[in-house]
Amino acid sequence: MMDNAKILYVEDEEMYQTLVSQILTEQGFTVEVAGTGAEARQKLEEFRPNLMILDINLPDTDGYALCQELRQGEMWVKLPILMLTVRRQPEEWRQGFSVGASDYVSKPLNGPDLVERVRSCLAKKLVRAEESKNPEVLMAQAARGGNRGAFDVFVRQYKDPLVHEMQGHSRNSAEADDVVSETFLAAFEQLDEFRGQSSFFTWIYSIAKFKMHHQWRQRPMIPLTELRDKDEAAIVRSAEARNPSTTDLSPSDQVALLRRLIFEIPEPYHTMLRWHIVHGLPYAEIARRLALPMATVKSRFFKARFLLRDAWRASHLTRNA
Repeated sequence: MMDNAKILYVEDEEMYQTLVSQILTEQGFTVEVAGTGAEARQKLEEFRPNLMILDINLPDTDGYALCQELRQGEMWVKLPILMLTVRRQPEEWRQGFSVGASDYVSKPLNGPDLVERVRSCLAKKLVRAEESKNPEVLMAQAARGGNRGAFDVFVRQYKDPLVHEMQGHSRNSAEADDVVSETFLAAFEQLDEFRGQSSFFTWIYSIAKFKMHHQWRQRPMIPLTELRDKDEAAIVRSAEARNPSTTDLSPSDQVALLRRLIFEIPEPYHTMLRWHIVHGLPYAEIARRLALPMATVKSRFFKARFLLRDAWRASHLTRNA
């Protein structure tokens, strides 16, 4: 770990220049700042950094063009380049990785996240641009290296199209949404298996189809949407339709069991479930109360539902044992 590494930060906003320099200097790094692309080229020669942090918007050029220029020469082809962006838009991240970015970090900056991304780049945990030209492979490798935002980009880009595809194979939209939630969880755990032989969407589509036909159909579970609606008659009808021997609990006991299981789920997932299922709060209100991005709320709820489904299933297996 190169705690004394030299970092060139290319940024024209003085507030961010000061903030980033302070954060990284406190961690033992030596930081030089450049406000334009021309100044960055000059300081690259003089300062010889171990890593460059590159903002996209510059007065005389943009970060994409400068990154691509550096990757075309032998001198800086292996230099780790950490790009900054205000938004987590899939097209921005894809473009950055396609021109040779090593990793991404989003504004507004979070100090610990910035330091984590810097250390990952310096530790060479990420695939370098010369090793792969596929931006989706590079984005997946960034996610494997700990960049949570990189995987959020995949979710933003592909969740809705995947739900649309799964609706053609499922009994209802709620089931399709649940399958897709589990698919993204599985994809995150299996990212090292994505090598770019196909598009990322094709890869997760194959995971979703497998889950739908080989795993999901075998589960005698009640959709959480029905439980959230508190329609006790619907709970019983749904359980009996899927598996007549699913449970011997009365409708009121099922609701009581659900509430108990929710309170046994660990944080931060317990809060997601309690607010959404018990109190009926929509995602947007939960995001507002927790001061979290919508993508983070949805990501946590994907995991929360996964935990609750397993707890619900385990409770029935225990009773039927």
